[in-house]
Amino acid sequence: MEATTEVARFYAHRDFTVPSRSAVEGLRLEATDGPFRTGSGPLVSGTTVALTMVMAGRSEYCDDLTGAGVTTLRPRLRPGLFAGHPDFAGRPDGRAGWNSDPSEQET
Repeated sequence: MEATTEVARFYAHRDFTVPSRSAVEGLRLEATDGPFRTGSGPLVSGTTVALTMVMAGRSEYCDDLTGAGVTTLRPRLRPGLFAGHPDFAGRPDGRAGWNSDPSEQET
């Protein structure tokens, strides 16, 4: 549980390889099985694993979550939603990913 909680904290506070922080911005996340809690706003609750997987972009885990914030969170996880975000513009191969320097992307 400790390792999963640390991964959840990482995703909640950074847009690294996925826009996890942006996806949960304005929402309060609370794990039902451990100490993970972050944010403010409408509640999204579930297991630490389900919250972590949602922040990693796995929208199917929304089905394992409860709370008023789930209706806000779910559409934020649609494929391509962050395509216009300057840091997540997508890769030439069509996969989502960090795009800080397009010249260094895989082809």
